[in-house]
Amino acid sequence: MAENVIVTPRFKGEPFDKMLRRFKNKCERASIVKDYKKHEFFDKPSAKKNRKNQELKRTKLNNKRKEKSLQERRKILANQRFR
Repeated sequence: MAENVIVTPRFKGEPFDKMLRRFKNKCERASIVKDYKKHEFFDKPSAKKNRKNQELKRTKLNNKRKEKSLQERRKILANQRFR
């Protein structure tokens, strides 16, 4: 879950906009906004499962494409070495 994010002035008279920027960055690193948006609405279990399956499918397809292009590059390099 999200952590508590505390921002205190680094030095006397630090501008508010710098503190606000540091606060936003800390929130982003702690993924507070992302977590909030994920829990903003109820997701049915079937929708979660479907999203997870789609992500797995996309990942496998991308890995397959990367492996294919890597093999093609290896073939090209092997052919160039023997010339």
